[in-house]
Amino acid sequence: MMEEMDSTAKLIRQNADNMESKCLDALNTLYSEKRKARKLYQEEHSRILQQFTHLSDEVSRKKSEYQKYLELYKLSRNKFEEHYVKCKSFNIIFSYLKHIIKECFLMYR
Repeated sequence: MMEEMDSTAKLIRQNADNMESKCLDALNTLYSEKRKARKLYQEEHSRILQQFTHLSDEVSRKKSEYQKYLELYKLSRNKFEEHYVKCKSFNIIFSYLKHIIKECFLMYR
């Protein structure tokens, strides 16, 4: 009778140890997958943030460039209108017209 209880206790202990080792292996696997996923997420997040920063800088640079060319266009247009009204010379008017067209191309490139 004692031998049966000892063998049953050994079987229960073996099963418990077996279950414990399987659970620990599964938990360790889950932890390592979680760490890998977190690392991948952080890398992707930093890449996207860097790309966003680059694009924001590019947009602000293009916006300031556009404003500069818009001001140049306005100045050229005013000069053209002044000379057109005065009608000093066709060559002067034509040169300002070419300058305005050039500013427009630069502004919308």
